[in-house]
Amino acid sequence: MSVVAFPFHRRRDLVVGVARVLGNKHGEAANVYWRRTAKRLLRMAMGMGMDREAAENDIRALLHAVLREIQSNALMPAAAR
Repeated sequence: MSVVAFPFHRRRDLVVGVARVLGNKHGEAANVYWRRTAKRLLRMAMGMGMDREAAENDIRALLHAVLREIQSNALMPAAAR
């Protein structure tokens, strides 16, 4: 029996949480936060048995989802947030 992990980019709470933090950080602070988050998630995914390439692809998809979330928040009127 194999276990399939739910993709990081589909975990709405994770996407929103990372987007919220990254939206408030800039420059090197944002880079450091993302690198630490990505490394932690990579270790977690590989610890669950995912191979490195699949885990990296999952984290890349998460980054794209986070960036879309940040962009949609930037376009949303402040009163609607």
